[in-house]
Amino acid sequence: MGRGRDASWLLGFFLAATGTPSVAASIPDRAPASVEELLQWYPSRNANTAALDTEKLAAAVGVDLTPRSRMKPEARISNDARREREKVDWLLSDYLSREIEKEGGAIERPPQAVRDFLAAQAASLATLRHRLTHGETPLWERHLEEFDERTLPNLLGHMRLQKLLLASCLDRLADGDRATAFETLEASWSLCSALTGEPSIIEQFIAIASARLQFGVMRRVDDLPVPWSNRLLETDLRTRMLRALRAEGCIQAMAPPPTPPASWPVWRMWLDRAIRPVISASLRVAGRAWLEAVDRVAASRPSCETDFTTLKEQFDRAPLTSRVLGLSFFVGISECFARVARAEVDLELTEKILDLRAARRQSGAWPATLRGLSDSRACPHGRWVYEVTPGGEASLRLDPVLVWPKVPFGSGLPTRWSSSAPAGDASRAR
Repeated sequence: MGRGRDASWLLGFFLAATGTPSVAASIPDRAPASVEELLQWYPSRNANTAALDTEKLAAAVGVDLTPRSRMKPEARISNDARREREKVDWLLSDYLSREIEKEGGAIERPPQAVRDFLAAQAASLATLRHRLTHGETPLWERHLEEFDERTLPNLLGHMRLQKLLLASCLDRLADGDRATAFETLEASWSLCSALTGEPSIIEQFIAIASARLQFGVMRRVDDLPVPWSNRLLETDLRTRMLRALRAEGCIQAMAPPPTPPASWPVWRMWLDRAIRPVISASLRVAGRAWLEAVDRVAASRPSCETDFTTLKEQFDRAPLTSRVLGLSFFVGISECFARVARAEVDLELTEKILDLRAARRQSGAWPATLRGLSDSRACPHGRWVYEVTPGGEASLRLDPVLVWPKVPFGSGLPTRWSSSAPAGDASRAR
């Protein structure tokens, strides 16, 4: 299939995926004033048909997507399917990490065991891709009115399926099957979209981790169609995380304490009744302090230049009024912003690589420069250094080189790209 047809095929999916306004777009840039307003912003829902279908199709390739709160027999995966997928789990994940951590070069084929697994699952993967790229986005159940007992999607299953889809995308690219590769990348994006608008910190962690894997794969594609650049420009990782942080704080500050189960013995009921007012008051105070801290940090516009280690230490020394039973209530705020800051750098470099490649396709050579190419939104005091060698090879790197805190970001995407980097290049700036 030619490039023109690949581009028009993906453009159709892009327009279909972005044709419906997002409900999240109408959410104000502030914390909810009450639990009722929070529930108005994020109304309850059950899993839609697309989500239920995706669960069944994922089970066919050995991935469990069914939430733990809803284990229907028909959505469970067979032991055989699980075992076959588990045999290649490590190889598949390692292959994906190695490919997206390269600065450039040709895409290598996966290990033979992974290729055999993907070939055996080709029909099931095709059906799954078609379901994710046609029709509505899968949306799982959401019931914030259950507060601390609220259900979550099967996030481990989401990450497993993302890695499977993106490894399959690279495998198809290595074989020159660009149409299937682009459809697989689109399927990965659709699956991630199920989480991006959700008001839960852990769901945003998984959405960011998935997005970073997608950025790494996009960098490996020479002729990714233009709609992907537009899509990246509309990606707002910071606002998504900020909404989740505010929702979590609202729940802690304003939600009523959970009702103890009727099965508790009498002595435990009496103990709960005695300490409940103290814990509830502490949670309300801590929740309000959390919301104030989130707004304070957000106003400072943390970026790649922020000292997140010091920020975490400041939260660890928070006053007693912001603690619950002596434990710091702010343990996750600095990590949330650190993850966003790193992902914003990854996103920005990916945008610039796609822009450079688009310019090269138009003129037949790497451009001398592009408007705003050296500017960095993610690192306001840094700059992107772009060079073209006399031999016609291009490179782009962030100056200064970043040193990140010890936060589990996932795969370490490089902050440097080269059109001529050999496929096995292991020298990369982080």
